[in-house]
Amino acid sequence: MEYLFKNLAEIDKWIEDAPTPGSFQRNDDFMGLTVELMNRALYLLRIGASLAPNERVANIGFSKQKAIVVGHLVRLAKLYEGLLIHITKRQAELAAIFARLIFETPDGLPKYPTCGHFKIPHPARLICH
Repeated sequence: MEYLFKNLAEIDKWIEDAPTPGSFQRNDDFMGLTVELMNRALYLLRIGASLAPNERVANIGFSKQKAIVVGHLVRLAKLYEGLLIHITKRQAELAAIFARLIFETPDGLPKYPTCGHFKIPHPARLICH
């Protein structure tokens, strides 16, 4: 557990010390920051999926409803890692596929009107009836 707190403190320090995107001169600078941010977000997503709320659950497992939620978190972590891999390899088409899979996760978004689009809320959702 100490290792986890040490890593969280390092992430917090990285956030404070990260350069502002407005200071970047090249696209590679922005992509470097993006990949670093995505690596840290992936770490937090994995930690969130692996934590048990208490000792009892850690020993006997999750209820059916909680197991479904944890399963979705694990699925999102795997898809996010795939997205990160393809972004670092500059494979935009494959990265877009993984991004779409993340956004179209069943029940992954709040129940907004979608104007016929699958799970992607339309910006003008107020005029959709």
